[in-house]
Amino acid sequence: MRHSAYTLAPEMEVQEMEFLIKLITNERLPGSHLEIGTGAGGTLCLMMTAFLDEERPQFIVVDPMRYFPGQFETVQLNLETHGLTLSNTDIRITTSEAAFHSAERLGERFGFILIDGKHSLLNVMLDFRWSRLLNGGRIVCLHDYSKRFPGVQRAVNLFLSRNSNRYRILEIYGSLIAIRKIELRQSREFFLWDWLHAWSQSAYGKAAARIRRFARSFGLQRLWFTGHLKKKAPEELCAESELRHLAEGRVHRTLGSNPEADDLEDLNALISMGLQRFHRVVDFGCGSLRLGRHLISFLDQGYYWGLDVTDKFFTIGLDHWCPNRIRLPSHARFNVLSPSAIAAAAEIAPDIVIVAGVLQCVHPRRLDVVMTQLRALCAAHTQVLVALLEADQPMQLGHFSFRHTSEGITRAAASVGLQIRKFRQGLEPKFLLQQQGNAASRSRERGTLLLLTTTTEAVTLGALCFKSFDGAR
Repeated sequence: MRHSAYTLAPEMEVQEMEFLIKLITNERLPGSHLEIGTGAGGTLCLMMTAFLDEERPQFIVVDPMRYFPGQFETVQLNLETHGLTLSNTDIRITTSEAAFHSAERLGERFGFILIDGKHSLLNVMLDFRWSRLLNGGRIVCLHDYSKRFPGVQRAVNLFLSRNSNRYRILEIYGSLIAIRKIELRQSREFFLWDWLHAWSQSAYGKAAARIRRFARSFGLQRLWFTGHLKKKAPEELCAESELRHLAEGRVHRTLGSNPEADDLEDLNALISMGLQRFHRVVDFGCGSLRLGRHLISFLDQGYYWGLDVTDKFFTIGLDHWCPNRIRLPSHARFNVLSPSAIAAAAEIAPDIVIVAGVLQCVHPRRLDVVMTQLRALCAAHTQVLVALLEADQPMQLGHFSFRHTSEGITRAAASVGLQIRKFRQGLEPKFLLQQQGNAASRSRERGTLLLLTTTTEAVTLGALCFKSFDGAR
């Protein structure tokens, strides 16, 4: 994995989160609490809800909200899911550098700072300037302090070596490091040659970004030295990659017009466990309608809603499977994933949301984003069916191929208030090869089936009849 300003960091482990919550609640640090880089707002919500309303310090968030499309709306949804509103939080939609200069001019001070923004050496060093505004005896935490993110590790080690008489390591828990400021007086965080080294490291990345922009103007979008700097969400990049493969004539197991894939079995499995024609179904990640075309034919008119990251997938399906039929919006509705599309789909109060062949395209860091979207689709009675290719540990098998643990899914779902019931944890004979440096490890692929609901009292469609359902796009 390349490490750059746009590297997607792993989500905070549950033990790290528990340590963080315990730290801020036990220390009772007076003053505003600052989070630099909030992602989908999951960590922010858990930190805020750890306090009673009347005891909660002011929480300030600094983030340019360009991490993925619709990031601000996703954070807002996450806050509302946890019973919070934007009025409870001071969200500053700007860069860390611009926000720092403004806060410094205003003389702001903080009791706690969590740094979890861009992970390059230069950006972490720039974020450390916020420590000047930290009151004496207070704490600054950084996430992803590990060999996997050398920019973070190098910046933290430099900072501690240059300020050994002013800061002490409080504790390191997983990849979360807590540092206490032991005196208020502070000089500059780094030496001049530290900055020169960091700037030289970032020079290649900036030059490559300029070349990428120039190359794209000529339709050259696959240059090896610029491809890793694309700012699009991983799901969008995955969709573009799959569309290129289909255009080149490659056969895809779950996308396109593969004649060997007929997912009528999955529809029969859904019917056997209680799917009725009058059920309203949202196909989350509908792809090219391998399953969707059967659902559209089975369900009452207008009761199917397909969502995906691009309209090109379901357009392929419509053109191939039903060119002379299902064209009217009144029969089936389709939309590209966005906050407005999710809100529109949620208005029908879906009975079932199907998530099949989706999570293996989602980076672990963005599981909370997907769960927030799924939660926003749910009415009180909605059931979310998730087909998961499970692994013993989070794995990246290629640029856009991932495997998750059921624990990781459970943690992400719980953060937005979704309950999980495991229908099946099937074992399959296939082995996946994961490269870790020069070492290789094997993990069994598992066909796991999960049911997500807003409450544990939600009525299920029928016991374990989904055992034959594996899901397809």
